[in-house]
Amino acid sequence: MLLMSIEIMCSEAWARYDPDKVKAEGQGSYLLSSQLASAQTYAQACKYAPPGYVLSNDAEPVHTTAQVLLLNGSDDPQDPPSNVTEAAQDMPNSLLVVAPGQGHTVGQIGCLSAVVVDFFEKGKTNPAVANACVSQMQPPAFRLG
Repeated sequence: MLLMSIEIMCSEAWARYDPDKVKAEGQGSYLLSSQLASAQTYAQACKYAPPGYVLSNDAEPVHTTAQVLLLNGSDDPQDPPSNVTEAAQDMPNSLLVVAPGQGHTVGQIGCLSAVVVDFFEKGKTNPAVANACVSQMQPPAFRLG
């Protein structure tokens, strides 16, 4: 277990992995036992982790006019695009770019790395370049072995 993960899970409101909440919300899931065990492990680790620095408004939604680039895989089971489709309401200068057929963590796939570099170098999103990039993407080939 990485210290950074423990620090985040123990300190930040959005990431809390409370065993009681996992147990209540996971009823009927085939993953309940493994997720509950994981949440209990984090709860034990939190007893020993130093408290992280967390802003007083940690649990509140983010509101910003800063440029924000949101990258998502269309098939991300961990954090699907539906989780951020309304981001523009609170972040009017955000750009959601969805990579077709991709899962979690897509910024390094194909031309998206250039989109990320461009965003950091210019400090703003470029919808035309980003959308052109993902329009050419193909889902990865499925193969065994």
